Amino acid sequence: MTRDEYDTVCDWLRVKWLPAQDPDGDDIVRLDDFHALSPAEQAGAIRAMSTDDAEFWISVETARHLYVGSVDRKSGITEAKVARYPERYGRGFESDETL
Repeated sequence: MTRDEYDTVCDWLRVKWLPAQDPDGDDIVRLDDFHALSPAEQAGAIRAMSTDDAEFWISVETARHLYVGSVDRKSGITEAKVARYPERYGRGFESDETL
């Protein structure tokens, strides 16, 4: 995976980094499916996992939270601004769209 592909996948999944080493298409789909779950469903799934699997998915959530609340992100239009002023910025991000 090239750096541009890596950055594109990270932006699409809204994660700061990819916790999987050399992720393939199936790994990316699994990450996307996990993020499609509600927070309660994610927590329930993590509770039912082995310790190693739970640590992986917790690192996925950490990568997501650091992406969403990143302090080193360049200034620009944020999702919060788009949601607050849809008439100014147009339609916001919809997770079921393909890029």
